[in-house]
Amino acid sequence: QSQQISVNSQMFGAGVAGAEVEAGKTVENIGEKLFKRGAEMQTLNNQTAARDASNKFVEEMGQADLQYRQLQGKAAVDGYEAHVQNIKDIHEKYRDSLGNSEARRYFLNDSSRQLSYNVINSSHWAATQGKSYRTEVNSASVKIAQNNAAAQPDDINFKNQIDTVNNAVDAQAKESGWSPE
Repeated sequence: QSQQISVNSQMFGAGVAGAEVEAGKTVENIGEKLFKRGAEMQTLNNQTAARDASNKFVEEMGQADLQYRQLQGKAAVDGYEAHVQNIKDIHEKYRDSLGNSEARRYFLNDSSRQLSYNVINSSHWAATQGKSYRTEVNSASVKIAQNNAAAQPDDINFKNQIDTVNNAVDAQAKESGWSPE
């Protein structure tokens, strides 16, 4: 008589193997989630570091700008290029202080606009102070010519001093946008 033996895969460890496969999938899934969370945490750390560096940059740039705006007239015009280079150097210092390219990218996205605004505002200050300086020079030329005319009232000197006054007034008119009348 033949006997029939019933065998299933469980008897040969298929259940254990299946459980190990499922455990492997779970570990893989956990690993992917941990990696994703780690990447998200690094992004948050990079954004925070960039924001902190940007805040420090804006604060130091503001101090440099206050110093620059103490300059008046010719000194402001002459100091413009050095001021712009100084704030660019400050920007570079904070950018380079960041530990990786992602943090530097966040920093540049946040701070470059501030740098540009400061350069534009500083150029306006230099232009305004340059105009004030030229007005002062023209006014001084008129005063010197008046004093020279009074000190030597002969005809030739007087005419030369009148020409100096006219030239200074013409320069001031051009600077101030006065009509030719």
